[in-house]
Amino acid sequence: MALSFDHDTTNYSPNNALTLAYCAKWAYLDAASVEAKVTNQLQTDRFRFIEITSSSTEAFVTGDRHKIIVSFRGTEPSKLQDILSDIRLDRTYHALGNVHFGFIRSLDSAWREVISTIRQFQDNNQSIWFTGHSLGAALATLGVAKMLEFAYPVAGLYTFGQPRVGDKKFADAMNTVMAKQYFRFVNNNDAVPRVPLRAMGYVDCGYFLYLDKNQVLHDDLSIWRRLLDGAHGRLEALGEKGTDGINDHNMDDYIAGVAKNMNKLFN
Repeated sequence: MALSFDHDTTNYSPNNALTLAYCAKWAYLDAASVEAKVTNQLQTDRFRFIEITSSSTEAFVTGDRHKIIVSFRGTEPSKLQDILSDIRLDRTYHALGNVHFGFIRSLDSAWREVISTIRQFQDNNQSIWFTGHSLGAALATLGVAKMLEFAYPVAGLYTFGQPRVGDKKFADAMNTVMAKQYFRFVNNNDAVPRVPLRAMGYVDCGYFLYLDKNQVLHDDLSIWRRLLDGAHGRLEALGEKGTDGINDHNMDDYIAGVAKNMNKLFN
């Protein structure tokens, strides 16, 4: 299946949402499998797989004469419950605001290779896109923040099941600079976007897009809040095996939801 991509838009694109959702999923694969996917389904001709064993951080960069896509690997399903129950709350300084220490440390371990690959591939003023799922979504967000810090333009950021990354200052900066270019998908009762907690000073950022239980896509945050408020015991069951909060984090569900809403535009 060949995937389409609107490389010259900065508004919401269903084609880009679906393609970047697949890229977020492919980041969990080994290097050879990812390269086969992007070659066959994106028809890109440039590829690099980045693996930092010391921090268990992985990403891939792929592109052609029109676009460059950076995708960070997320949280392995077997480790998700540990992360939800033991997520560190420490924050550290960033030029755009305070951010999660563990997330930025993971990104920093791979960033030199990521940015050098982008520079190597960008020989035709290609548009640059970031994506990721779960932890990968947090790393993609911080990667874009690094690009913005040095005035390096980014065309779009699409994240799936993203945990909160930073404080209000950081969120305000990202929302200002990346207005209508940063789209944050949340699927039904996915628990990961609810951590770290707001009470700890963490704030959501990005243009919120919510997939309800019927996989209808909404951009009304109040719908998500009403559903969460009416879900008895969801927070108490956050770390329990098999709960909606865990099951709804599955990247395949995000892909299916995006695919069912290819007629939706948010501009």
